[in-house]
Amino acid sequence: MESKKPTIYDVAKEAGVSPASVSRMINHPSTISENLRKKIQDAMERLDFNIETSWHKNYVKSGIILLVYPVKAALLVENYVKILKASTIKDKRRLVMLAIPDNSVARTDFEEAVSTYQPIGIFAFFCRNFPFFEEMALSVPFIYVCDAPSETKYPSVDFDSDKIMADGVNHLKSRGCKNIVYFSPSKSFPGIERQISGIIDALRENNIYSSTNIITMTNSSQELSRETMINILSRKYMPDAVFCSNDYLALHLMNVASELGLHIPKDILVLSIGGSEISKYCVPSLTTFCYPHENISFIAYKMLNDLLGGNTLANRHIMISDIELAYRESTSIKLEDDTETELPTDYGETLHHVFSSLFRKK
Repeated sequence: MESKKPTIYDVAKEAGVSPASVSRMINHPSTISENLRKKIQDAMERLDFNIETSWHKNYVKSGIILLVYPVKAALLVENYVKILKASTIKDKRRLVMLAIPDNSVARTDFEEAVSTYQPIGIFAFFCRNFPFFEEMALSVPFIYVCDAPSETKYPSVDFDSDKIMADGVNHLKSRGCKNIVYFSPSKSFPGIERQISGIIDALRENNIYSSTNIITMTNSSQELSRETMINILSRKYMPDAVFCSNDYLALHLMNVASELGLHIPKDILVLSIGGSEISKYCVPSLTTFCYPHENISFIAYKMLNDLLGGNTLANRHIMISDIELAYRESTSIKLEDDTETELPTDYGETLHHVFSSLFRKK
């Protein structure tokens, strides 16, 4: 008579651990300690337990997709989440979000989340500064989304930050700007290192680079932000334009400029990155690059589905370069009589533009 094959319950009893620990060892080995892993593996060898032929392998299909992101990137991830949630609901799956801090507990938090939720796939948004992902042997599809490491073993989908910076400088230069200041939070903020590299290259290519025109704060406190903005706008040779790393920094800058008696775009131009909804309705309205949220989310979800279906990705690293510039008042051209030479083409935006201009008249 053929002997009965050992089960995870037999292995658990032999190793002196719980069946759940054996299950994690089979499906998510990176989530348990090295000592526990060795203990279970030894028990499996003694019982001649074959992981690859065991029906327990990948028997848990939670339908959960884990979305991991740094705490600092919460605002950046918001728009992607809306789109991905719609896709997961349609496929009867669930999106679980995990904000991880920039400290030593990040890996522990991630491993605990994987062990708890047992996801079928993982999206890592703006996680360039978490090298422990590259050290792990994950048993489910893992995809970097936005600000991926330059060299990674995992698939990735990203937007072309260098092109944004180059297009931004060219846009400002076409409006006569020669003294352009780039302004951002600290380098530890997601995506900032790539922006700095891109803006330096773009300014050098146009022969207008100066190290004094790259301003990054040491922290993101309101007091430091305001002080830095006042210093920029009070320079003896005030810049022609300020290129901000995000919309919220740009809006704060425009408020400070107004308090100092400066008029945008008459005295200085302001350009930003983000495409936030509020950028349309502030006064003056803000010219900004719009992140391709829908395109990136769609591609990332399709890559995950392909991997879950056992398919090989035709392109493991996708870079999106088609990024829209929403041209508005903060970089519009002014005539001597203080009227615009260019107006938004959208009827609603045109009305907003006209009325906001009237209210700004002295």
